[in-house]
Amino acid sequence: MAVTFVTCCDQPGEALPLLNKALAERGVEVMAEISLTPEDTKNPAAGNELLSRIAAAFPVRPDDGKNGDGMGI
Repeated sequence: MAVTFVTCCDQPGEALPLLNKALAERGVEVMAEISLTPEDTKNPAAGNELLSRIAAAFPVRPDDGKNGDGMGI
């Protein structure tokens, strides 16, 4: 699973579809995508949007004891 993002001058054009296609061909499921303009990269809210999309795509699961070193952390 993946969340993809690109930066662009105005519109992402074909970048996101090409990236998503390449990932799909490798068996990767794209859960969310976002493109950022130069103005977006200077705006903290855009970063927050990216992080919220990642969090929504990969919700935290209860610890099953199989994460990390197995100590339930």
